[in-house]
Amino acid sequence: MSRGERAKRSYDLHGLRLVVTSDDAAVLDVMGLRLRGFGAALTGGPEIRLEYLTGAKAPPALPAGGRPVYETPHGGLDYITESDTVHGRFGGVRLTCAATTGVARLHASEFTGRDLYLATHPLATISLMELLKRRKRYPLHAACLAGTGGDGVLIAGPSGSGKSTLTFAL
Repeated sequence: MSRGERAKRSYDLHGLRLVVTSDDAAVLDVMGLRLRGFGAALTGGPEIRLEYLTGAKAPPALPAGGRPVYETPHGGLDYITESDTVHGRFGGVRLTCAATTGVARLHASEFTGRDLYLATHPLATISLMELLKRRKRYPLHAACLAGTGGDGVLIAGPSGSGKSTLTFAL
């Protein structure tokens, strides 16, 4: 892919069409690895988007008056009630997630090193959680054990409740 050329990959994400676009092959490769368990994109139907934008052109300024929702050593994100958006910065990556319209835009001068990780892991996860919640799909913390005969057990619970420990013990 040549510089400036936008490419996209689509996935079937729990009955939604997830479209990931970028002009950076590394972003598409990392997101492809993260989403490899999801099938080929649906045709038609509801769509959500993760758009990775590179270049020197700065994204719009961060709006004022948001409520902090994520604060990490890498940066923070604020929620703006009036527009149902999440805005902020982790490292050199800016996120604008318009949850109701189904589009998350991640801006960076380039997606390399730490910024590539931040954009494709925590910021992509946060964006997907917000986009999916507006479409009545919710994250579930769970561990699963499956037997050779097809039987299994799903252990669900809040983070830190011991699901993994119990799964390993069993």
